[in-house]
Amino acid sequence: MKNAISVKYTLLCGTACCMASAVQAQRNVSDVSKMNVLFLMADDMRPELGCYGVEAVKTPNMDRLASSGVLFQNAYCNVPVSGASRASLLTGVYPHYPDRFVNFSAYASKDCPEAIPLSGWFTKNGYHTVSDGKVFHHMSDHAASWSEPPYRNHPDGYDVYWAEYNKWELWMNSESGKTINPKTMRGPFCESADVPDTAYDDGKLAERAIRDLRRMKEMNKPFFLACGFWKPHLPFNAPKKYWDLYKREEIPLASNRFRPEGLPEQVRNSSEIYAYARVADTGDADFQREVKHGYYACLSYVDAQIGKVLDALDELGLAENTIVVLLGDHGWNLGEHDFVGKHNLMDRSTHVPLIIRVPGMKK
Repeated sequence: MKNAISVKYTLLCGTACCMASAVQAQRNVSDVSKMNVLFLMADDMRPELGCYGVEAVKTPNMDRLASSGVLFQNAYCNVPVSGASRASLLTGVYPHYPDRFVNFSAYASKDCPEAIPLSGWFTKNGYHTVSDGKVFHHMSDHAASWSEPPYRNHPDGYDVYWAEYNKWELWMNSESGKTINPKTMRGPFCESADVPDTAYDDGKLAERAIRDLRRMKEMNKPFFLACGFWKPHLPFNAPKKYWDLYKREEIPLASNRFRPEGLPEQVRNSSEIYAYARVADTGDADFQREVKHGYYACLSYVDAQIGKVLDALDELGLAENTIVVLLGDHGWNLGEHDFVGKHNLMDRSTHVPLIIRVPGMKK
């Protein structure tokens, strides 16, 4: 069911939605207070999904989740920057607290003692809480609030040099190593490697989440499992089979590749993509089509990993007692206004997908 209510959310608000929905489901579920929560987040994912009416993209698993849950048409993040968005989202505190912009680590400091992370709230209330992948921006952010130490495939792999070639195995094609940005030492902004899903981190993350689901099924307490996927974040690296789902010449360009009249000069294109190699003029139509091809390939790749986790939820008999929340931390421009990336307050940078499925809730 598509819900057109405008939602400028924080995760505490989202949690309230989940719990309120669970109350509605009480007639169909024996003990609502014992419901598990599976929280799925994808980095830089705008609502460019089939269930949001985008016919060109192939996201069957997220579409399937939407068909059995509630899809919010107008969910927006509080700030189009990953760290600050997640900090605000996961604590319910505005990112400009109290009189300045706050980054991802500030909420863990004495500067904002009232910031209670969602993970801490669940842990305090009897849930076994697990963080797999990129949930908070850094593993150290509120690490003590989880029942277990946060997991990442590369525990030290998200420092300032996280995308330096090929420090954390982000690139799988040997060809990628032939094109390096000399200023940042990063590889190309995209690659299509003929490798299995588990070659990249998101494939490994899906396997980890499934193992954790199996393990937590045997625990005699409800769980809150947060699973943070990296894609479709740059670099747009995905197994070749997901690139092959699309014909580049058939991928439509943005319909509004122009700067709005009167837009302040301060509103500009993100420079993030220029940190990678093999980047052309971001206003060039062919380059924008390649960017969109890479973004779509990564969407289909992360969709497949999310599908594996959802399938495991079904196979383990947990779906009937687990609330599922799926969302992105912020949006991304794919050629709109000739912008490529985030870091501005235009609609496509702030608009996010939000889907909530509650067992037993009538649509």
